[in-house]
Amino acid sequence: MTDRLTVETSAVDRNPVIIEIRNDLGQLCLQEKISGFPATLNTNSIKSGIYTIGFIYQDRILVKKVIRF
Repeated sequence: MTDRLTVETSAVDRNPVIIEIRNDLGQLCLQEKISGFPATLNTNSIKSGIYTIGFIYQDRILVKKVIRF
Protein backbone atom coordinates (compact mmCIF):
# COMPACT_ATOMS: atom_id res chain seq x y z
CA MET A 1 0.00 0.00 0.00
CA THR A 2 1.28 3.45 -0.82
CA ASP A 3 0.86 6.53 1.32
CA ARG A 4 0.94 8.88 -1.64
CA LEU A 5 -1.72 9.83 -4.16
CA THR A 6 -0.71 11.51 -7.40
CA VAL A 7 -3.43 13.70 -8.87
CA GLU A 8 -3.38 14.85 -12.46
CA THR A 9 -6.25 16.45 -14.30
CA SER A 10 -6.89 18.51 -17.39
CA ALA A 11 -10.36 19.47 -16.14
CA VAL A 12 -8.90 22.05 -13.76
CA ASP A 13 -6.86 24.67 -15.56
CA ARG A 14 -6.68 27.42 -12.97
CA ASN A 15 -4.23 27.92 -10.13
CA PRO A 16 -4.30 27.72 -7.20
CA VAL A 17 -6.60 24.76 -6.54
CA ILE A 18 -7.75 23.47 -3.15
CA ILE A 19 -7.99 19.68 -3.03
CA GLU A 20 -10.25 18.18 -0.36
CA ILE A 21 -10.58 14.49 0.44
CA ARG A 22 -13.76 13.57 2.34
CA ASN A 23 -14.90 10.22 3.69
CA ASP A 24 -18.30 8.64 3.00
CA LEU A 25 -19.78 10.61 5.94
CA GLY A 26 -18.64 13.89 4.41
CA GLN A 27 -15.95 14.49 7.03
CA LEU A 28 -12.87 16.34 5.81
CA CYS A 29 -9.84 14.00 5.92
CA LEU A 30 -7.29 16.05 3.98
CA GLN A 31 -7.09 19.52 2.48
CA GLU A 32 -4.19 20.96 0.49
CA LYS A 33 -3.67 24.01 -1.67
CA ILE A 34 -2.01 23.02 -4.94
CA SER A 35 -0.31 25.37 -7.38
CA GLY A 36 0.15 22.94 -10.26
CA PHE A 37 -0.44 19.45 -11.61
CA PRO A 38 0.50 16.67 -11.29
CA ALA A 39 0.35 16.94 -7.49
CA THR A 40 1.39 14.31 -4.96
CA LEU A 41 -0.58 14.14 -1.71
CA ASN A 42 0.51 12.40 1.48
CA THR A 43 -2.35 10.04 2.38
CA ASN A 44 -0.79 8.07 5.26
CA SER A 45 -3.53 9.23 7.67
CA ILE A 46 -6.35 8.00 5.40
CA LYS A 47 -7.68 4.50 6.07
CA SER A 48 -9.20 2.09 3.55
CA GLY A 49 -12.63 3.18 2.33
CA ILE A 50 -14.61 5.21 -0.19
CA TYR A 51 -13.75 8.88 -0.52
CA THR A 52 -14.54 11.88 -2.66
CA ILE A 53 -11.86 14.21 -3.94
CA GLY A 54 -12.99 17.77 -4.50
CA PHE A 55 -11.10 20.25 -6.67
CA ILE A 56 -12.12 23.78 -5.68
CA TYR A 57 -11.05 26.67 -7.87
CA GLN A 58 -12.54 30.11 -8.35
CA ASP A 59 -16.30 29.57 -8.27
CA ARG A 60 -16.24 25.91 -9.37
CA ILE A 61 -16.04 22.51 -7.70
CA LEU A 62 -15.16 19.24 -9.45
CA VAL A 63 -15.81 16.08 -7.41
CA LYS A 64 -14.61 12.53 -8.13
CA LYS A 65 -15.12 9.34 -6.11
CA VAL A 66 -12.12 7.15 -5.23
CA ILE A 67 -11.56 3.92 -3.29
CA ARG A 68 -8.57 3.33 -1.04
CA PHE A 69 -7.64 -0.30 -0.40
